Amino acid sequence: MRRNGLTLVELLAVVAIIALLLALLLPSVQSVRETARRTICANNLAQLAKGMLHVEARDGRFPSGGWGWGWGPEASRGTGVGQPGGWMYVILPFIEQQSLYDMGAGSEAENRAANARRSQTPIPIANCPTRRPATTFPNNIYARNTTIYFVAARTDYAANSGDHKECQYHDQPDYPWKGTGPSDLSVGDAATVGPGGWPANGQCTGIVFQRSVVQAAHVIDGLSYTYLVGEKYLNPDNYLTGRDWSDNTNMFNGNENDTQRTAHPLWPPMQDTRGYASLFFIEPGHQSNCRFGSAHPVSCQFAFCDGSVRSIPYTIDPETHRRLGNRKDGMIPDVAW
Repeated sequence: MRRNGLTLVELLAVVAIIALLLALLLPSVQSVRETARRTICANNLAQLAKGMLHVEARDGRFPSGGWGWGWGPEASRGTGVGQPGGWMYVILPFIEQQSLYDMGAGSEAENRAANARRSQTPIPIANCPTRRPATTFPNNIYARNTTIYFVAARTDYAANSGDHKECQYHDQPDYPWKGTGPSDLSVGDAATVGPGGWPANGQCTGIVFQRSVVQAAHVIDGLSYTYLVGEKYLNPDNYLTGRDWSDNTNMFNGNENDTQRTAHPLWPPMQDTRGYASLFFIEPGHQSNCRFGSAHPVSCQFAFCDGSVRSIPYTIDPETHRRLGNRKDGMIPDVAW
């Protein structure tokens, strides 16, 4: 009597074939997903760049970098050097976030409360989908002009502050406001440039830095050969923790390495790497906390001052990377777009 069905050997063979097909198919599926995520990330950068270019067209200058990480936005102070908040705040009207920009335009108490609400509001185009979702993360850093909040929205993108060693003024001890900014609005307004006051920023070679006033005409190396905004490096161990000193405040605070990075030749773009922290006391010389990078394999993405978005390989020549970060050294990078 003949019985219908599969023997154990035949069943195991079928299972093995299916497993082999899945193993062959999975990398292709993952590759397609990463391609889609990279496309979304490039679109995010394009929209951020468009917002910055709209500010330049309206105000005659790119967004200023703000006063320091100790300051959130002041809704009644416009977009110039008197605005303590950072560049992400300034471009809000041009990325369909006008209501978020207008919050807190009344009294100082209203502005403090508005800064807390704004700081906890994720913006979809502010985060790379390969790295992490647009949501809130633990927070323990507060600006002077805000009420306390315990979670904050962050960004995966940073403006180009130039090719110098630091994206802030850590190596200038005569300037006490190199990190947090002045202690009071009136103090900041009354201060002059020089020791004990505002750092002189004439040596800054990028587009956005502390109290920057950079015009398109100042980009003498060419808009298509100068970084505007790119992806920032992060240690994957701290994507969600808020423990990374270059990713521990919200996206709207003033001048800091959470939202500004440098193209120093010692630190070309780097793929996010577990265990490779960006805390300066772990890595002498700030090897990571001021550098660009991303979670994408092979390369990270930059928007240039002409609005175009390009992938820059992690293997880029460090000198070429430096030149792309410097708007005015007269040394045009040897690249063909």
